[in-house]
Amino acid sequence: MDWRTLPPLAALRAFAALAQEGSFARAGGALNVSHAAVSQQVRALEERLGTALVERAGRGTVLTPAGLQLAATLETAFAAIRRAVDEITGADAARPLQVSMTPSFAVSWLMPRIAEFRHRHPEIELMLNPTPDLVELAPGGIDVAIRFGDGNWAGLQSEPLLATDFVIVAARSLIGSRKISDPRDILDLPWLQELGTSEISTWLRQRGV
Repeated sequence: MDWRTLPPLAALRAFAALAQEGSFARAGGALNVSHAAVSQQVRALEERLGTALVERAGRGTVLTPAGLQLAATLETAFAAIRRAVDEITGADAARPLQVSMTPSFAVSWLMPRIAEFRHRHPEIELMLNPTPDLVELAPGGIDVAIRFGDGNWAGLQSEPLLATDFVIVAARSLIGSRKISDPRDILDLPWLQELGTSEISTWLRQRGV
């Protein structure tokens, strides 16, 4: 790894705190620094990466798509560091709740709600594991997995989180003037789906294709 190409740890730490707390003032309080110091670190990180990570919204902040992606990764990375330090120092009595979910779910649904969850439940430490792969639920490992499906998984207890619709979409430039009345009408087109998922195959199978 070329350590020289990585952004400064202080800037990443400031941005991770901002993503969790939802405002520069609260992030500064969590880090025991001024909100201006957090703002300066985040601005330097944006300049280093060449993209906006945060948008101001009233007295709070909203993460951009790039910000959500980076926040999800940093949440996992810093939680892993925290866990390693606790294990070394023998402070692992209060182990964080380890939650696995797909990367798209983490970015689009979970990360925008993390700050509110932390304010409501400051006693619960989370360790996120965004991965498209199926994970094993075991003591000392992953505690909860969030996955799309009917919930009928042998040996596991499942609870519905939220209902969702499954929709096939395509660019107009790809479809053109083609008449579509059956899934077979678009089988010759290139299909994209998230790595590790099978929703498209299930959708086609349910329609006899």
